[in-house]
Amino acid sequence: MVVGQDGKLHVVWEEGASTSAVIYYAYGTASGANVSWSQPITVSGTMTDCHRPSIAIVGSRLYVAWGQRVGDQTNQDVYYSTKLVSAGTWPAPTKLPNGHIALGNTAPTYVSPRIEAASDGRVIIVWDGYVSAEQNGKEDIYFSETMDIADSGAWTERSNVSANAGASYGPAVVLDNKRVVHVIWIDEFSVLHSYSQYQVFLPLVLKNR
Repeated sequence: MVVGQDGKLHVVWEEGASTSAVIYYAYGTASGANVSWSQPITVSGTMTDCHRPSIAIVGSRLYVAWGQRVGDQTNQDVYYSTKLVSAGTWPAPTKLPNGHIALGNTAPTYVSPRIEAASDGRVIIVWDGYVSAEQNGKEDIYFSETMDIADSGAWTERSNVSANAGASYGPAVVLDNKRVVHVIWIDEFSVLHSYSQYQVFLPLVLKNR
């Protein structure tokens, strides 16, 4: 959930059984201790088996990212969509060009993309999974960004943020006021943090669980 400049609450969630799950969006208007919610609308269009959405808001624009599983957990993609807050419906989803990923049999078994955006048009997505047999099914954290979300070909090549021997999952991302990207995730039994201004990530162990 995120809060707009006008104080409205904007939330996305997945709903439905595993293979039929879709992504919904609604906004709420607070009045005292009560919140009046809009009628939910579908973000994922006609897609199914959609999971683990995230949402960001910058000014008058909303951004949503989520994962879709096709068949089993070894065949997953990252999708995103964006619209103006004032627009009624969400456009057709767009597949992140280099977001195809696999996950192992150990939970979590869904890709968990997190999205962040800035007022200059910069949009960042991080997600977890593995992309090659050399990783032996051990998930890593990946990063991609664009300065023009209207052009699906403008995304950077995915960059491996974690690149370590352990299984990495559960990423989150923020962009600070100096344009530095901060990513945090879980690796085995530690919480790790990495930051980058120019896509060179430096991992740091924050704490043990």
